[in-house]
Order: sequence, then structure tokens, then C-alpha cells
Amino acid sequence: MLLTEYSSAWVVLGEGWRKAVSVGYNVQDGGTQVIPGLPWAKSGLNWIDKEEGRRAVWMLFIFDRGMCFPIGLTHTIDDRQLRINFPMNDDAFHGTAPPPVESHIQYTWNLDRLITSVQEKARRKTATLMQLIILAYIFLGRVSERIYTLDFDLEEQKPHLDALTSHLLRMRLMLPRSATDLSASDYRDFGYVVWLNAVMSVSTILLYHKPLREGETIEGQSELATNWPHCVAAVRGTVSIIRDASRTSADYIVNPHLSSQLFTCGRVLAMEYSCPSTPRKLADSDPAASKDPGLRDDLEILLLAFERMKEALKGVGRKFRNGLVYCLQEDEAHILESKARGSSELLKSCANWPRVDNDEDVTFPI
Repeated sequence: MLLTEYSSAWVVLGEGWRKAVSVGYNVQDGGTQVIPGLPWAKSGLNWIDKEEGRRAVWMLFIFDRGMCFPIGLTHTIDDRQLRINFPMNDDAFHGTAPPPVESHIQYTWNLDRLITSVQEKARRKTATLMQLIILAYIFLGRVSERIYTLDFDLEEQKPHLDALTSHLLRMRLMLPRSATDLSASDYRDFGYVVWLNAVMSVSTILLYHKPLREGETIEGQSELATNWPHCVAAVRGTVSIIRDASRTSADYIVNPHLSSQLFTCGRVLAMEYSCPSTPRKLADSDPAASKDPGLRDDLEILLLAFERMKEALKGVGRKFRNGLVYCLQEDEAHILESKARGSSELLKSCANWPRVDNDEDVTFPI
């Protein structure tokens, strides 16, 4: 993944998932005593072994969801087959005694019930940031499978997308301040807070970046025009959190899972900067006055974030920085066309992305 050898990454991910399923890790909390055809895969593991299995399964799940959405693929791990709890709190895991059963969050495919379970833990202040991140990835998978379905039809999918929008609003409101505001978070959790908000922003973009219907225009009244500001607001909120976290350390953004998510955010910012949805008054003496300087600052933050990723993560940081540079170099007609197609067209083939060095200045459109 770090080397951007995604075909090899898929093979490794598939091998890991095959092994996890072969020993029953994906169903270990579902009451299954013996895996059919695998008599050695019994439930006689102690609580530490089981927790290690849960963490392995959910990390594979995060890789699957995070690697599928950027390239327009429906995910491959079928979460309807999971019978497993969320990982427990690290302090409990490092303790000497197993935590009580009621402290677990049991996974269910029913998204409404799952959000309710996590919400109850959040109210008691026992939900961990990693549990919230897993919930965010589960939700991202539900959104992407609707957006990327091969027979996508906006009218047919609208009830499902509306239901997911309601779930998104509920998730946003249930998140504790420690998950959305660094001033209320432990400094050791800053990286998780940045990660969680980036995943939530991607789901927001996929849901709210509506395609234009037949007969509609970019400038006219449409769902795209109505909902586009939500995409921009979500992205700028995430960039604000990155900016705040970076006041003390840049290490909080050195996370390979963030790369494609921050690129998705940068794509929206590049669209809004190059073709503002609410153009600023143009000054005759300064053509650049129509551009929002705040958006430019946000874009520069993302470019710097990718430069830091390049230092620590090599290929993946370079790849997505080049992608953002390419987006900033697109002409207005291409940008408007991409915007009109909706979120399913946000991430194009990377074959045309340029090769640029970090010491090259990026030219912002005027």
C-alpha cells in the first residue's frame, strides 16, 4: 500500500482475510462452537486470543473499505457474515482480568441498531475512538456500495441515500466532543480524531455531492447546488482539525489510511477554489480577487500534509500530492463537468497525474 502497488496489496489483503475466516475469527462472538469443515477451529481461545482476533479482523475490514472507495469498487469483505464484537478499550485489554460482557459492542448488520449500541457507549463515555472509527468505516462501506452500484439510478437509490443521510446526521450528533474537538481530546488521541473526521468527511462528500439531473445546470436550482455547501463545509472542518493538530506535531497526519481521504477532500476544495459556487466580487485591478484566500490556505495545508506523508510513507504521499496538483491544473470546463457528474466521478484514473517534486512551486489558478 505504501509503495502504491495496489495489485500486490489486494493479494496480501485477500490472504489475510482467508486465514482469518479459516480459523473463525470473523464469527467468534456469534455462538459458533465449531466452524463447519474445520473441526480444529473451536471456541476454546482465552479472552486475550479472542481480542487479538477481533483486532485483526477489524483492521482487515478497514483496509478493505479504505482501499475500495477511492477506485470506485464495491468492497469485498461481506459484513453481513460478521459475528464479532468491536475491539475493547486498550486499558481493559492490557489488564489482567477480562472485561464484563456488557462492556462489549456486538456487531450487527442493522445499521440503526449498531449506531444505537455505539451511542449508548458514547453517552456513558465508554466508547473508544477506535470503535468510532470502525463505525465510520462501516458507514463508509454502506454509502460507497450505493454510490458505486453498477446499475446506479438516482431515483431508485434515493430512498436508500436519504436513509443513509439520516444515519449520517445521527452519527454526527452522537459523537462526543473528544472525537471532534482537539481542545476536548487527550493529546495522545489527536491522530485518531483527525482520522475519524476525515472518514466522516468522505462519507459526507459521497452522499451530498449529487449529480445533475437531465435538464439541470450548474448555476440553476438543483440538488447539487443545494447540497454542495455541505461538502465544502465538511472538508474545511477536517482541514481545520489538521491545522490545529499540526501546531504541536506533524506526526498526527502520517497515516497511510488518510491519503485517499485527504485527496477526496482536496478534490472538493480544488473544485470550489477554481470554480466558486458563490463567486466573490471581481476587482478590475486584481483578477485573483474572485478566489477565496481561505480556500487557498486550506489547499496549501493539504499539500503540506502530503509532503509530510511523502517523507515517512514514500510512494503514497507522492502519489496523492501529484493528484491534488493535477486537480489544481484542470481547466474550468473539465472541473464543471466533473462536478456535474456527482461523487461517483470524483476520483478519476490517476494515469494522467503529473510527476512533480516537493520543491516545485504549485501554481494556483487565477
